[in-house]
Amino acid sequence: MNTIGFTHTNEVTFEGYTYLTTGADAFFRGCKRCGGTGHYLFNGFDDICYSCNNDSSARLGVFVGDEAGAKRDAHRRFKAREAGQAKKEAKRMVFIHQMEAKQDAVLAADPAVFAAVKAVEFDDKASSFMTSMYENLFFAINSARPFTANMIAAVRKAVDAKAEKDASAVPVPVTDARIVLTGVIVSTKIVDTEFGTAYKILFQDDRGFRVYGSLASNLQDIFRDEFAANLPEGVDEYSFGSGVWFTGSTNEQEFTGVKGKRITFSAKIQVSIDDKAFGFFSRPTKASIATAE
Repeated sequence: MNTIGFTHTNEVTFEGYTYLTTGADAFFRGCKRCGGTGHYLFNGFDDICYSCNNDSSARLGVFVGDEAGAKRDAHRRFKAREAGQAKKEAKRMVFIHQMEAKQDAVLAADPAVFAAVKAVEFDDKASSFMTSMYENLFFAINSARPFTANMIAAVRKAVDAKAEKDASAVPVPVTDARIVLTGVIVSTKIVDTEFGTAYKILFQDDRGFRVYGSLASNLQDIFRDEFAANLPEGVDEYSFGSGVWFTGSTNEQEFTGVKGKRITFSAKIQVSIDDKAFGFFSRPTKASIATAE
């Protein structure tokens, strides 16, 4: 039992719906916004309900009659909600059946394509193309969109190309020893860490595999000095940002950067778990500029 303003009420619940009663013959639905409290919790503060304005009669809301009337009203509301939910579920099942039918058709047409598209669910490195194919085939919202023969052919082409690439890929050497790497810097990335700025490179070894790690500190000095030596008189690297010597670009001007440079160094390497032709290198030493192949 609770007391609301000037009107003494009890709360009674029928079939999941709560009513306010001021007596055996007076049952009300309560204010639609606050339920009859006269207040509404907003942004953490207990504010006056703007719907009933905490008015003693307005808080009561719609009058539904005596207890029998309240029970009939609750039953009508319950059945209406039940019918609404059934309608939504029926609509949802239409999407589900359409999606399952489309999946069955793709599976029958090309099991390998179906398996490749389904595998995207667990592949956080999937291409945007394969991701879009997965969404088309496995998202219910796309159930009415066809998965055409051309799509199947495109996925098959992508699967075959990946298989061919994997078959011809040069694996990263598996060893605990330090090895000498010689090749080209493919791309660069500046990473800020708790220990300072790290200058990361994607490096392709002349043998064909790729590894990722930090550019050796002595090469950082060499490339930075080389960049500074070629700047116009009176201009230093900080005029364009401290990392321009590395990345080779600013909003104002384009520079060479270190991408495409041939280098050689010794490092420890670790093979990637999901790509035998990719790995990571650490603690690079004995680094120098390499001559052209």
